[in-house]
Amino acid sequence: MKGRVVFFHGNAENISTHFGSIHWLPKEGYEVLAVDYRGYGKSTGVPILPEILSDMQLAYQWMLARSEKDKLPVFVLGQSIGASLTTMAVAQLEEQPECIVLDAGFASFSDMARISFQRSWLFWPFAYPASWLLPSDLNPEDYAGQIQSRVLQFHSPDDQVVPYDQGRLLMNQFPKVTWVDSSGPHITTFNHTVNRKTLLDFYGACGAH
Repeated sequence: MKGRVVFFHGNAENISTHFGSIHWLPKEGYEVLAVDYRGYGKSTGVPILPEILSDMQLAYQWMLARSEKDKLPVFVLGQSIGASLTTMAVAQLEEQPECIVLDAGFASFSDMARISFQRSWLFWPFAYPASWLLPSDLNPEDYAGQIQSRVLQFHSPDDQVVPYDQGRLLMNQFPKVTWVDSSGPHITTFNHTVNRKTLLDFYGACGAH
């Protein structure tokens, strides 16, 4: 085994419906912990900040504990709202992962709520997180500067859910970031072999540190 990955999925539904983004990682030598946020899937509770960030941090720390004996690296992979929440959760960790991968993340919850409400019913999933995130003035872009991890950030110019510009705004705040233009609709990045290879090469280089 090469390492372990904690996966935080996008909004709506649960880990089973986001399985397509990560099913290939175990075959490449990575153990994966896929986490449903509180109130999602079979996780109890109500999704609310900052508690949801604490849950994410606990999941990462649990994976770290699994690596105490074999010393395998632990990475994080976040998609869509999961990428944005990952930015916030990791920034608050005393021991940050060596590397994190973000796909289709956004810089501002309030901007995304405004964009989503201006669009058609096809973009209804963002109405739900807006209802529990907007009362907070916390935004991913405010935390990105505290990330000491190396960041690999994917975003597709064809993304019709999270605008490409939102990803670029988030990217501009990271101290150490590699940007990759992916292609296709929202969170289809890892349907493409070239993007899988880019992620694996990134994790491999981080694990060799």
